[in-house]
Amino acid sequence: MITRFVKEHGGVTRKLTSRQTGDLIKEVAKLYPVPASRLDHVIWRYTSGRKVFKDEE
Repeated sequence: MITRFVKEHGGVTRKLTSRQTGDLIKEVAKLYPVPASRLDHVIWRYTSGRKVFKDEE
């Protein structure tokens, strides 16, 4: 789900491996100073149809 999100919203037209997707997530996370794991989790929640942030966040 993460790779599909990155391809769709990042304008990527070539096939991505999981490693390449992770590397892109890390680079984007640096721009927003957030941990890459946090960004990955937010994307996962969004693509799975869950609330992106919990009420207490």
